Amino acid sequence: MRILIIDDAKERHDGLNAEYNEPGTVRDQAYSYSESIEFLNSYNYDLICFDHDLNNFDVDGKELTGATIARFMADNGMKCREVRVHSHNPEGAKNIISIIRSGDVSELVYYQPFSIFPGASMKGLKSWRE
Repeated sequence: MRILIIDDAKERHDGLNAEYNEPGTVRDQAYSYSESIEFLNSYNYDLICFDHDLNNFDVDGKELTGATIARFMADNGMKCREVRVHSHNPEGAKNIISIIRSGDVSELVYYQPFSIFPGASMKGLKSWRE
């Protein structure tokens, strides 16, 4: 299994790495739009964990978000078996989910926000699935 974790916060990477720690799982970590695109152009993923707000901007000052990455995937016909959106930005999460679904990137996409407390377990959190 290969997972891509997209988030600008190290503690979220640490938490998701701990959650998805099955033997044989490869976990790639992207902290920015450009790192995410580099990984997406290099590998196919079974699971992608999306944050929305990446505190990342292009040279013209346009914000690059998880939704921007989702749009890149949809526009380029990329597929993923499962997509988890873990952002605490509910509107941003809805945008990512909408783009993933409308772009036919994945049939299994859901919202499961990351725990607010760094280091807290995310197991058992209620998730929203449509």
